[in-house]
This record gives sequence, structure tokens and C-alpha cells, in this order.
Amino acid sequence: MTIRVRALSPEEVNQLTELAHARKHGAGLVRRAQIIMRAVEEQLSAPEIAARMGLCGETVRCWIKRFNA
Repeated sequence: MTIRVRALSPEEVNQLTELAHARKHGAGLVRRAQIIMRAVEEQLSAPEIAARMGLCGETVRCWIKRFNA
């Protein structure tokens, strides 16, 4: 089953974009924003995001599920 990110409001997109490029926030928070942005902008699946970011596929799925909740 493919997991997808829910529809985002324009405000959410702006916040995630800023956070994904931030240098003054924690690395984990920035990485999570990058996961969501790749899923939305590039429409990548969890395994594709995991491969590009050097993460476990389960980690990517976990963060997408948490974001959607």
C-alpha cells in the first residue's frame, strides 16, 4: 500500500518550505520537513524518499503517517 501526504494548505506549504531549508532548527525537524516536501513536490514514494535521503523506508512511512495525523 502506498502512503500519500494529505492535501496541504498554502500556509502549510510555506511553513514546510522554510523549515526544510532552515539552519537554525534541529536537524531532525528539518529532515522531517524535507521528507514531507519530497513526498508532496516530487511525488516520491516512501522507498524512493528513503533511498535518496539515506533513511529506512519505515522511518519515512512513520513520519508521513504522523504528519497526516
